[in-house]
Amino acid sequence: AQREKQHLEDIAAVMRMLETALVLGKERGSSTRELGKLRARCDKLEAELIGHENELTDLREKKRVFGEQTTGLRLARE
Repeated sequence: AQREKQHLEDIAAVMRMLETALVLGKERGSSTRELGKLRARCDKLEAELIGHENELTDLREKKRVFGEQTTGLRLARE
């Protein structure tokens, strides 16, 4: 009877371990999917940032050229 009781307790412990492993496995899968989504979002934001940086560089160059033209026109009037 004692041996049978111990055997049942061992089986219950193994079942709890299996349940825990299944839950952790599901959480890991969920975390992996979430990580993939976050990486995709990060890539999208990085591409957007590069676009804004390029636009900023273009606007700075236009500002420089406009400044040179304005200075040239002022000098031409004098």
